[in-house]
Amino acid sequence: MDELERRIELEALAFAFPICVVLLMTLGLLELAMPLNKDDWSYRHVWAMMPALYFMGLWRAKRRYQ
Repeated sequence: MDELERRIELEALAFAFPICVVLLMTLGLLELAMPLNKDDWSYRHVWAMMPALYFMGLWRAKRRYQ
């Protein structure tokens, strides 16, 4: 893995991780404010979004360095 590929991977993670943290914090605050249906909104759904966010960041970084 060369330096450019490492940078692309790092930028993909730097894109996905903060968005996931914000989603988790927002979901936690929403659960405090009002009861949420566990089948529709739970922490299980947020971790399933992490690969999608990572691949969005990967696509964004690859497009940037082409």
